[in-house]
Amino acid sequence: HAKNTAIHSSTKVDDTIRYLSLHDNKYIRYFPGHTKKVVTLCLSPVEDTFLSGSLDKTLRLWDLRSPNCQGLMHLSGRPVAAYDPEGLIFAAGVNSESIKLYDLRSFDKGPFVTFKLNQEKECDWT
Repeated sequence: HAKNTAIHSSTKVDDTIRYLSLHDNKYIRYFPGHTKKVVTLCLSPVEDTFLSGSLDKTLRLWDLRSPNCQGLMHLSGRPVAAYDPEGLIFAAGVNSESIKLYDLRSFDKGPFVTFKLNQEKECDWT
């Protein structure tokens, strides 16, 4: 992804994610699909892909070159996501209860490891 671009979610009209050129202040692409507020966005450190998570309890994989969702995961709650530094693995946290690690190349097969968290009810990291 280019240094002079930004990705952001919109809440004014809909929950579409937008890819903005900062050079000429024009939108390059729109990424529709989420039906509720987007709460996490994470760019791949090595490729032109990104993850988005929403209060609609989905985590989506996108390619900056296409407006179509490349992968969709239905989760049990509010997600948070992050890539590893090599861009091969991503972590998905759900409801401050668990962290699941996925291989990006085969995420549709489910997580390869899950960590359950024992948090106090007052703590919330998502």
